[in-house]
Amino acid sequence: QDFVKQKRHEESVRDSILTQIGTITGVDQQRYTWPHILDDIGGAVPDFTWLTEVSILPAAAASSDSGAVESVNLRIVGRTGDLQNYTAFLRRLEESPWLTNVLPVEAKTVVEGNRALTAFTIQASYVRADSSHIRTVPVIESVVR
Repeated sequence: QDFVKQKRHEESVRDSILTQIGTITGVDQQRYTWPHILDDIGGAVPDFTWLTEVSILPAAAASSDSGAVESVNLRIVGRTGDLQNYTAFLRRLEESPWLTNVLPVEAKTVVEGNRALTAFTIQASYVRADSSHIRTVPVIESVVR
């Protein structure tokens, strides 16, 4: 009887720990959305290109299934002195595991300070990448670099 009682106690402790881990994992999944977005966009910006806006587009009516992957729709607005930089930016955004559906919305030539520039608008969606692209390190390692 003591063995069965101890086993039930250990099982309840295990179940409690698993519930806590599930809660922490659920909270952590949405925690680092903006750092991933800004890191991928910032890493894709070529030389002589600058961004004037990165914003969230209003979400379309989407189902709120607990198993569904939540996405964030973005608008990226910027300027560049060279059309090749614009296409390079698009290609780099498309290569990101975190950004999908990268669409050029508008690209036009504008004159600013007697200089012809390409003003562009891009739309993209942020989706949590699969686990092969997620790298976690202990906190002490991330701080000590």
